[in-house]
Amino acid sequence: MQEVVIITNIPAPYRVDLFHYIQKISSNYHFTIIYTSDNEDNRKWTVDYKKINDSIFLQAKILKIKKRYDYKYIHFPSNLGKELSKINPDIVIAFEYNPAALLSLNWSKKNNKKFVHLTDGTINSEKNINYIQKLCRKYIIKHADAFLASSTLSKEKIISYGADSSKIFVSLLTVDINKYSFKREMLEPKEILYVGSLIQRKGLDLLFDALRHVHHPFHLSVIGDGIELDNLKKIVNTYNMSDSVTFYGFMEGKELQEKYKKSRFFVLPTREDCYGLVLLEAMCSSLPIICSKNADGAIDLIKHGFSGYIVDPNNSIKMAAYIDELLINTELVKTMSRESYEYSKEFSFDGVSKAYFEALDYVYYR
Repeated sequence: MQEVVIITNIPAPYRVDLFHYIQKISSNYHFTIIYTSDNEDNRKWTVDYKKINDSIFLQAKILKIKKRYDYKYIHFPSNLGKELSKINPDIVIAFEYNPAALLSLNWSKKNNKKFVHLTDGTINSEKNINYIQKLCRKYIIKHADAFLASSTLSKEKIISYGADSSKIFVSLLTVDINKYSFKREMLEPKEILYVGSLIQRKGLDLLFDALRHVHHPFHLSVIGDGIELDNLKKIVNTYNMSDSVTFYGFMEGKELQEKYKKSRFFVLPTREDCYGLVLLEAMCSSLPIICSKNADGAIDLIKHGFSGYIVDPNNSIKMAAYIDELLINTELVKTMSRESYEYSKEFSFDGVSKAYFEALDYVYYR
């Protein structure tokens, strides 16, 4: 059995679930997961530590850098090389373009091991990176043996840096769809759902602007927390929508699943997102989706006009028209609901994990 190490930053629940599945089904590879830290201060996730098998947590100095809309966290892990030498893997998979990826790439080349690089980044999410960051990406892509891309647009970005497309395997970001799977029978008459951080990047102010132009009764449930909470509440008051918008705070687990079940459709008005996993949670819950064109996972997840709509979030009139349509057209909502539910099945762990094994077989057996 070949030894594989996966290196990532923190135990995000959706990654933990996927890693647990891969570890469970693999017959040719044994996986050890190295996390460079146990959390970041902007995350409130609850992690199921029972699913964290054969895992190592390192200590890391974390540099927090202000970006246009939020923060980037750069981990500088200690003892990564020592842990890799102790495990002595045949193949290393490292996430993103960061010190851990550079360290593990150099360790792999020094020790004649295979190196696979994984990224969620897209042309849109990386359009403002600096010269040093571009050099880092080109260096990693030049020396990696294969690549895992988290979306169609991630694959395009890897190719733009000079990667051979035949070495790129697409493993779409996903969640444990069984947690959210719900085949809808009844429809809530006016319940709209948003789930996500309350930060400027997520574009809730753009959604509120669109809601001013909606002609039919609605109620918006806002699930999440963040630094823009007070400002968003002021906007709601200014627009006289306090009776139509409720802020519930952060939710997860069964409490969040119930919110999905009791909604009519889902809206993600983001200004910038390299994917948008909440879209898949909504799909599993049989919800039609109105999604910003700035969510880079939208082209993989949403069939425009069939399971939902992709819209420019700055076009408040168009977004309002889609909202009105889903508020009043029950037959359309039922059709889109079925389409979302059925399409979500394509994002099972079984399907998504195949790219991991294809990439591993490619680098090991070629």
